[in-house]
Amino acid sequence: MYAFTKTRLTIVIALLTTLVTPSVLMARPIPTQIPVLSNGKIVFQSDRDGNREIYIMAPDGSNQTRLTNHAAADVTPVFSPDGTKIAFCSDRDGNFEIYLMNVDGTDQTRLTTTPQNELWPAFSPDGTKIVFNRGTGNGSEIFVMNANGTNTIQITANSFADDEPRWSPDGMRIVFQSTRHNPNYEIYVMNADGTGVDRLTNNNFVDAVGSFSPDGSKILFSSNRSGNYEIMVMNIDGTNPINLSSSTMTSDASCRWSADGTKIIFVAARDGNAEIYSMNADGLLQTRLTVLTSVDENPAWQPVWQ
Repeated sequence: MYAFTKTRLTIVIALLTTLVTPSVLMARPIPTQIPVLSNGKIVFQSDRDGNREIYIMAPDGSNQTRLTNHAAADVTPVFSPDGTKIAFCSDRDGNFEIYLMNVDGTDQTRLTTTPQNELWPAFSPDGTKIVFNRGTGNGSEIFVMNANGTNTIQITANSFADDEPRWSPDGMRIVFQSTRHNPNYEIYVMNADGTGVDRLTNNNFVDAVGSFSPDGSKILFSSNRSGNYEIMVMNIDGTNPINLSSSTMTSDASCRWSADGTKIIFVAARDGNAEIYSMNADGLLQTRLTVLTSVDENPAWQPVWQ
C-alpha cells in the first residue's frame, strides 16, 4: 500500500507542476472585454430648410447634418439599440408610414404600407421588434412588428388614443400615454403583449411622453401639473414624481434619456421657438444645443457600444 500511495503522490506533484508552468499560464485565454455603453450622436427633426427633415448632431450640438431631403415631412426619429439604424416616419407616400435608414441617411426603406398614419416607432432592447402607434377611426392603437416590417400585431384595442409607446430595458414592459380614463393624457404601462395594463398617473393634468430609464428604475415624462409643461421623473410604480426642469417661463417636453442614463434631452421654447436642450439626469446643467429660428424637436440619443 505504501508503494501505491507514493506513486500516486508522485503523479499528483507532476500534474501540479505542469499546471503552474509559465508557458501553460500564458496559453490560457484572455477574458473578453465587456462592452461599455456610451452616448453617441443626437438625431432630431427640424423645419429649418422649409419642411420637417431628419438631422443629426454631436452631443454638444455641433456638426448638425441633414440626413433626409424630401418634399414631404420626415419626423419622430429613433436609433436602433446597436446605434447603426434610424427608424422614422414620413408622409412621402401619402400618409405617415415607418421607414428605416442607416445613420448617415442612406438606404431609406419603407417598413409599413397601410392607409392609416403610423407614428412614434421605438425599437425593442434586442432590436428585433418595433412598437408604434397607428391611427384608427376612433383614435390610435399600439402595434408591434418585426424590425423588418413583417408580422404586425395589434396590442391595444379601445376607442381612445394610445400613443408614444416605448420599451422597458428588459423588453418585458411598454410605457405609453393614453386618454382611456381622462380626456387628458395619463401615463400607463403594460406587458409587451398588451396585457397587464397599469395606470401610473391620475390627475386632471396632462402627463405624457413617458420613457424608462436605461436601468429600468425610473420613468421620465412631461407634465403640465405645475402650470406649464415640465420634465419630470417618477418611480416605475408612479410614486415620487420630481420636477427636473423647473422652468416657470415656457413649456418643456419631448424628453428622452441618454444611452447611459446620465443625461436627458428635451425640447423647450425658452428663447421664442422650440429648441433642443440637454441636462444632467438630476436636472442640473441645462444647456441649449440648437440655436436657430426654426422648430427643432423630437430628439433621441444614439447608443454606442465600445
